[in-house]
Amino acid sequence: AGVEECCLEGLPFVNPSYCRAKTMGIVSRKWFVDYDEGLCHQDCEVGTGPSCAINTDPAVTYYDSPEECCASKLGFQNQPKCHADSTGTL
Repeated sequence: AGVEECCLEGLPFVNPSYCRAKTMGIVSRKWFVDYDEGLCHQDCEVGTGPSCAINTDPAVTYYDSPEECCASKLGFQNQPKCHADSTGTL
């Protein structure tokens, strides 16, 4: 079985995108919530972008955009502020 099949059918609590990225030694470039900081980070190498962080939680939900992440996981916050904090823009 290939990486895709293994990650889709593997452990049910592991996000398939996380599995694929870690198995292949790459980053997903998807967005995930950081409740401690109250913002969303992009799963990418630290230092390669203002929002980059390496996700270490195999069960985290990934999103395609910071807006989607903020709305889904930090909906109680001011959304324009969440987007700005997450992307490092003012």
